[in-house]
Amino acid sequence: MKTGDQIAVPFSTKMAKLYHFGIYIGPMEGVAHFGENYLEIVDLFAFKGDSTLFRAVYQPDICLADEVVATTAKNLVTNPECWGPYHLIDNNCEHFATYCKTGKAFSLQVKDKKMGEKMVKIVQFSYNSYGSSSKSSASRSRGSFPSS
Repeated sequence: MKTGDQIAVPFSTKMAKLYHFGIYIGPMEGVAHFGENYLEIVDLFAFKGDSTLFRAVYQPDICLADEVVATTAKNLVTNPECWGPYHLIDNNCEHFATYCKTGKAFSLQVKDKKMGEKMVKIVQFSYNSYGSSSKSSASRSRGSFPSS
């Protein structure tokens, strides 16, 4: 796993299996993520909990540079008024993570799944406390934020 990765943990509702998404900022900083009452950076293990960790794998030409992804996520956490309120369909954790990763806010969980399958694949990702990792298979524009 590297800085700027879009990561996810699965969870289930009565209706579907879904993912909660975030952006991995780095080993000393953690994961930026967005939910109903928060936009924050937490430790990787707090984000992961007891769940399996997954990583979104995009076509290479879609993604922003890793440092740009991480900086965007940190700036939005610092300036949440630039992001907007949570909405399950129109502005959820996946919108936040895909915006940071690609520059476009979208959620394939609530919109076009067929398009999503062509653009991004979710793969299981194992991470241990020693920093090694392994993997196995398994839009709209936002306002600018103040410079820091």
